[in-house]
Amino acid sequence: DGISRSLQDCTMTHGERCAEMSLPRNINLRCIDCEGMKVVDLPSNSRYLALSYVWGACSNVEKEANLSDVPAVIKDAIFVTLQLSFRFLWIDRYCIDQNDDMEKHNQIANMGSIYAGATMTIIAAGGTDAHSGLPGASSCHCDLDEGFQLGTYSLIPVLGNPKEALNRSKWSTRGW
Repeated sequence: DGISRSLQDCTMTHGERCAEMSLPRNINLRCIDCEGMKVVDLPSNSRYLALSYVWGACSNVEKEANLSDVPAVIKDAIFVTLQLSFRFLWIDRYCIDQNDDMEKHNQIANMGSIYAGATMTIIAAGGTDAHSGLPGASSCHCDLDEGFQLGTYSLIPVLGNPKEALNRSKWSTRGW
């Protein structure tokens, strides 16, 4: 709910500037259609989210191509995309043809533009691989101490400095 509100505030404050895609013309972007659960060419003028995460040990992407048996972080990112009322999600592992060296080279060279063109990037910094999931999303729940009640207030423990945690994460050590 807070993320949806922030996206609405951004659109209202900045207008369509935030939603403009800055992709080079030579990029044919494919995304996961989270409603149809398949990889499709991104329709022109469509907004999309992107996922940045740690792959970990690579399994066979072809086996996962139908998107029915994907790691937890992918399932959770699809869930979050739909919950935020978006349809398209870009994930490098699935949206770049891993068997086409020319396409792979072209897309990797333009990865900065692909992430910049996304309305929002979901960063899965808490995981060590694709099976870790997104804390708080459908398949991965945080185990926090319950905290305690103080009058009408509920106090819960804080997880520490997010910037420091991000800098210590496995996600921050990868290339993209």
